[in-house]
Amino acid sequence: MVSSWQPDTKNDYQSSALHFMNLEDSTALQFDTPYMVIDFNQSLKNMKKVQSFADQHGKTLRPHSKTHKIPLFSKRQISLGAVGVCVQKVSEAEVMFDGGVEDILISNEVVTGIKTDRIADLASRGCRIKVAVDSEVGMSSLNESAREVGKEIDVIIDVDLGMDRCGILPDDFPGFLKKSSGYSNLTVYGIMAYDGNVADESRSERSRKVASEVETLTKLCKDYERINGEPQTVSVGATSTYDLWAEYDIITELQPGTYVYYDRRTTEYGASTMDEIAMGVVGTVMSKTHSNHAVIDAGYKSTSIDNGRYPILIMPSGDTAPVTSMSEEHTVCSDANQLKIGDRVLLLPSHACTTTDQWDKAAIFGLNEKPGTIEIKGRGMRE
Repeated sequence: MVSSWQPDTKNDYQSSALHFMNLEDSTALQFDTPYMVIDFNQSLKNMKKVQSFADQHGKTLRPHSKTHKIPLFSKRQISLGAVGVCVQKVSEAEVMFDGGVEDILISNEVVTGIKTDRIADLASRGCRIKVAVDSEVGMSSLNESAREVGKEIDVIIDVDLGMDRCGILPDDFPGFLKKSSGYSNLTVYGIMAYDGNVADESRSERSRKVASEVETLTKLCKDYERINGEPQTVSVGATSTYDLWAEYDIITELQPGTYVYYDRRTTEYGASTMDEIAMGVVGTVMSKTHSNHAVIDAGYKSTSIDNGRYPILIMPSGDTAPVTSMSEEHTVCSDANQLKIGDRVLLLPSHACTTTDQWDKAAIFGLNEKPGTIEIKGRGMRE
């Protein structure tokens, strides 16, 4: 069967190296290619920028760790003012807690006894663990696990405002909230309404969608207050929308994640500039059979192709060149007069999170006096 998938080869970024991630430092590291590289100085600037925004708007910040998957980064975010972190998987929560992070929200549904037992174990070890819920099955399992270790666990009700993924439908919210009070070892503390689907390139369109979601969420907050008192936390906001949500008084907590690195997507919908991107993949030109055809030693096992989007390829000059195809271990550029065999290039991925998850460690500069490597401890944590 022939696939109908076609890559998006859009390549509108023509600029000098000064407007991209630190090209010279990234490609000069003494590591063999391909390697993932992190510019920590820029990442730290990104952390401070978003924390400052949250502080100015009176919101707590609970950044999502699935972008970087590094406990050290989460601890730095907390030291800057973040209240804790989000994770998607129980195994990620374990990695973060073992790495010194104590306040963790699993912003994803957990329903099996094996996993809820592990959550209860985290609680018994002193972790301030919180869990998103949208079913009685999940709550019953979590309650039983918490009861067995003599702990109470905080849960936040996940609602679906249009992402069409997990979450209670708005019409079902009052009934579900009433039932949630019947669990002896669970405490409902608020509402979560993540909307990562709102990532239109037009800010005005994103603003319109958030405003519509706010109307629905405001009604749910009134239902919550009528049934259970004022919600302690209303947690929302991806990197594409956190700044829009922050304008509304009902919101208490923001949970963006990609901002720690930013990526091609965030520049396209205006959440970042190209020079704020703090992570990429460095590869070497390994073949050049004619003037316009260069092959790089890094394919989609090195940088993800998310939603069919190829990375941006930056040549030593700082100019971009279009990626025309990718396979497991190769990236092909067919407009590469400037490139020669042995040149190093920087690939800026469409999606930072899914690229990070392909690496056990990354080269990093700006963290310590000398460049080195850092272990991506949450890499591959699926369960």
